Amino acid sequence: MRRVLFMSLILMFLFFDEAFAQCVWKIKSIEQDPDRGSILVVTEYTLNGQVVQVGHTRYDEQSGDLAGIKSLIQKDLQDHCEALIRRIPENNDFIQQEILKAQKELTQPLISALQTEVGKSASVKEATVIWKNKTIKVTDDSKSSISNITP
Repeated sequence: MRRVLFMSLILMFLFFDEAFAQCVWKIKSIEQDPDRGSILVVTEYTLNGQVVQVGHTRYDEQSGDLAGIKSLIQKDLQDHCEALIRRIPENNDFIQQEILKAQKELTQPLISALQTEVGKSASVKEATVIWKNKTIKVTDDSKSSISNITP
């Protein structure tokens, strides 16, 4: 009886592990790109049980040796799956909220310290542009000048 219960639990975990996986990638084919001659890896991405994308990545002999290309393929597919998970609207909203919260925590002390700058002013009467060995100077009263830059 214990064996049956144990086996049932194992099968249930295996079933639910696959069924509730956020993102699953599956290589559908590896071909030669007819236009470029490169290695074309066609991959299907499933998000929460729904096929959301069939994409492809390209590699060539400069991507590494066989082991390096295999590793690169795995990393690229893993990275893309992670990107798909981040794009889920709820996840994207959560990420943006957390980034905003952290940014506010980082800038609040600086904002407090910068309060001494409120009310300060200064004036600027000219601007300079350096372009192709020329110095172009313009002023607020539209008086301009150009001079050569000597090495």
